[in-house]
Order: sequence, then structure tokens, then C-alpha cells
Amino acid sequence: MAFGFTRTEEQELLIQSLQEWYSQNVDEAKVKTFYETHHVPDDISASYVAAGFGMLGLPEELGGTPADKLTQVMVAEELCRLTGAHMALGLNPLTIYDLVEFGNEEQTKMAMDYYKKTGRPPFVLGFSEPGAGSDNMNMSTVAKEVDGKILLSGQKTWVSNGAFADYVLVVAKDDDPARTNNKMSWWLVPTDR
Repeated sequence: MAFGFTRTEEQELLIQSLQEWYSQNVDEAKVKTFYETHHVPDDISASYVAAGFGMLGLPEELGGTPADKLTQVMVAEELCRLTGAHMALGLNPLTIYDLVEFGNEEQTKMAMDYYKKTGRPPFVLGFSEPGAGSDNMNMSTVAKEVDGKILLSGQKTWVSNGAFADYVLVVAKDDDPARTNNKMSWWLVPTDR
């Protein structure tokens, strides 16, 4: 039994718009440079956000465009087809969404303003760890209150775009690294700490 679906007219128009954006802003030589430098320049990233693709799925009250997950996947798939890989452009709205969902108003405003200006989040995600990968229940980074301050202790690895960010959004277990501890918190940490 085969399952399938057809794109809506809106989804078709969105994909056509992405193809037009790509033809006006990116070419094979630029994509090759992105891979060689491991970086998409801010002007390309900002253009992607300004064109609306980087705002898909983000809350409307923050300037985002409501979009279901299937539409977001279609855009990611087309971006992969056009560039040969997903690239950070497609992941940036998901990264921003984590802070929008869990951050306070000041953090959210800072992140959205920066994102709209540069096309990339001002932070990277610190989830994966040596020996645990992305299995958060097996991670050992812990946040503990010590003398009225929060002490983060642990290691993160595979932090995509870590060399370009001002902050790391770190996920840590609260107080106890035991696998059975499912109490976790997020910490927006400046990379110069």
C-alpha cells in the first residue's frame, strides 16, 4: 500500500519562492565556499530570514510565519535539493524556537532582534556530550546552586556553529547527573565565560 500527499497551492508557491530566492542569492560556487569555510555569510543568512523562510514556524507576534511541520520539512527538503545539504539556514528557525519557547522576554527579544539582523541565532545549542551523544537522560552536565550562584559542570560536544556564537544554550540536569533524574534546565551562557 502506498501513501502519498500532494502539496497545497500555498506550499507550491512557497517552494517556488525558495527556488527564486536561491537563484538570486546563491550559486554552486558559493555553496562550495560555504562547505570549505564551514560558514554561511551573514548577508546570505539575513536575506534568507528577510525573505521569510527563516521565520517559518516562529510565533507571529515575534514576526514569525505560522507553518505546520510538514511545510517546514518541505522547505528543508528543497533547501537540501538546491544546496546538496541542509545547511544552517534550515536549522536556524528550530534553534531560535528553543529560546522562544523556554527563554524569558528579554532573552527572546535579544535573540529575535539579532536573528532578524544577521540571519543566524546569537547562540548555539549545547546538548550532546561525550559518551552520551544526544541521549539527554545519559548526560552528566549538572546545574547546582552554590552560594547563591549557579554552577554548571560538564562537557558538551558537536556544538554546530560554536565558533560563531556569542552564547551557548546549555541543557543541564538539575543537581544530580543520575540517568533517572529527568529534571533539566536551560542556561544561556556567554561563550566568553
